[in-house]
Amino acid sequence: MLENIFQLKWVVSRHQPAPLLKEREQFLAHCQQQGTSHKALHNMAPELIAVIRLLRLKELREVSLEEIKQAAKVWAEEQRSNPRARSYAKSASCFIYVAKKWLRFHGKLRMPSPPRARFADELDDFVEFMANEQGLSPISIRSHRWKTSKFLDWFANRHRLLSSATLDDVDEFLAFKANNGWNRESVSTAAQALRSFFS
Repeated sequence: MLENIFQLKWVVSRHQPAPLLKEREQFLAHCQQQGTSHKALHNMAPELIAVIRLLRLKELREVSLEEIKQAAKVWAEEQRSNPRARSYAKSASCFIYVAKKWLRFHGKLRMPSPPRARFADELDDFVEFMANEQGLSPISIRSHRWKTSKFLDWFANRHRLLSSATLDDVDEFLAFKANNGWNRESVSTAAQALRSFFS
């Protein structure tokens, strides 16, 4: 793959001994198949070596976004003092882009978990109740869960405690949804789900 990117043999021989050659070539071949230009591949290949070096990768492992950002700062500083670097202004962002793309391709990019939504525990309990107590089908459970989650998101922006919810809140939510894209059937099934949720 490297021979397709670099015409000069000495450049290829400089890239080959760097760690994770197979993983780098797999990624570059994938990018080429996806339509990445030759110029972009030419820029990506050495960037990958910098990524591997600054993340201290001897073999593939999970890498967090924070770790990539820290390494990118070091890379930007290196480029600032490199007289051959054409521009260091975008060094960090290019480093982050290539690192994320490469690690995501190999399933090794660890992204931060999104915070759990308010009332997530109550929603989980409701799903268990529908499955174990009511015996609803997976399709009905998925539908009721989704509509109930929409109510809980809407309610969380207006109130602190779920225990303060009233039928007026449910009616207001259903009216809001009816006026903003939900058809009559969706409103009806949402009303059914919310009756079950609050029962």
